[in-house]
Amino acid sequence: MTETPRVLLVGSTSSGLPDVARLATEEGIGIELADSPVDAMKQLDQAPFDFVMIQARLEGTSGLTITRRARSRNPGATILLIGPPVSLGRRTDILASGVDDYLEMPISSEQLLHRIQQMLAAKRMDDETGLLGRSPRMLQVFETIRQVAATRITVLIAGESGTGKEVVAHAIHRMSSRSDGPFVAVNCGAIPEGLLESDLFGHEKGAFTGAATRHAGRFEQADGGSLLLDEIGETPLNLQVKLLRALEDQAYYRVGGSQLIRSDVRLIAATNRNLEEAVSQGTFRRDLYFRLKVVSLLLPPIRERREDIPLLVDRFLTEASARHGSPRKSFSPEAMELLVQNEWPGNVREIKNLIESLTVLVKHTLVTVDDVAPHLTVRAEVHRNLPVSLSSAKDDAEREIIYRTLLALRSELAELKSILLGALRGVPVEPSETGPAPPRTLDEAESRMIDEAIRKTSGNRRKAAKLLGISERTLYRRLKKQQSRP
Repeated sequence: MTETPRVLLVGSTSSGLPDVARLATEEGIGIELADSPVDAMKQLDQAPFDFVMIQARLEGTSGLTITRRARSRNPGATILLIGPPVSLGRRTDILASGVDDYLEMPISSEQLLHRIQQMLAAKRMDDETGLLGRSPRMLQVFETIRQVAATRITVLIAGESGTGKEVVAHAIHRMSSRSDGPFVAVNCGAIPEGLLESDLFGHEKGAFTGAATRHAGRFEQADGGSLLLDEIGETPLNLQVKLLRALEDQAYYRVGGSQLIRSDVRLIAATNRNLEEAVSQGTFRRDLYFRLKVVSLLLPPIRERREDIPLLVDRFLTEASARHGSPRKSFSPEAMELLVQNEWPGNVREIKNLIESLTVLVKHTLVTVDDVAPHLTVRAEVHRNLPVSLSSAKDDAEREIIYRTLLALRSELAELKSILLGALRGVPVEPSETGPAPPRTLDEAESRMIDEAIRKTSGNRRKAAKLLGISERTLYRRLKKQQSRP
């Protein structure tokens, strides 16, 4: 992105965008206005823009038509659509069409300006550090990173496994005045307790059995740069005292040494544990905890920023395609919907690994629900219960509950329809001489049809799936569900 970002606002004079343009100009943001689709298309063809905000409903064409033109002319631009309230399903479709965010009206000019500023900051963050996100939670994270990066202040990054704590630590380092210095990371939970002190502070020759030479520790290696202590909550209590002293004095002794070593290190700590709880349980020192949490940065799990999932998927698809030299794949709307609604206990790391697998294993370029569903191990359990909404607005919460429930019903009905169609193709449940008792539930009827298909094909599941009119993956999934029933 250029130092002075170019912004295009597309909307009628009654949309409030002219007021936004005036406020943005006062803030030093260069703004171009287009009050008609023709004018918008002309400006998009003339020069690239860093940010495009489009009114969803325009006379003569839709905002999505302009979005497609904007995306084709400005692949790296941030595109934001504003319009009337929509369902969560419609919002997902809009985001999948190339829009970075959708804002519902009514919204004030000041709020729109603030959103532009946030999105431009997020774009800069992506360009400079690779951190990706457009959700309100991640925009707040980016803002905090910018505030602390230029200082020497200690930062404690908390979050579930896979949320990107090390990526954030890298971002803080790269945006700091120490970016030319080393960035050193150590996982405190991956090093045996007896070796961690030596790894952090180094050791002298002969300090212990096997210490054949002097060793410079991580603090010494990070001199003039940044040191990330990942999984800091796993540090043994006896070492926590020495770690606190090193942080306070910026000095320490090597193991087996008598010379005081000084290192100019900016410390960043990360943990997936609740350190306050660890303090109350006596497994983590209170004084070290307060020394580390001068600034705390909490990374939200992916289930609390679902609107970022299409962005992450798009990024990982591009990276995986380049890495494996394969054609870039895309997801059907239904498959993307499934990804957005999944719980992702492994967070961003789990999404990245799934995209990597699908890039290699799926031979066709359009990834469908049947390709995705077998990999989503928690989806069935999630859909059997009403979801817990994370939205702050009551209407949004109710909309999300209804939408997710309908999504679950649609998925189940689609599979049941496939099985029933399979029965019409010649795989009925054959009655015994006395006649079987009628099935009491749809699950029981489905199980009988599947069992009969497998019996008719002598246990060949591929042929059984063909008889039933469903994919082999769907058959495996239904069999797994059948086996888990009491």
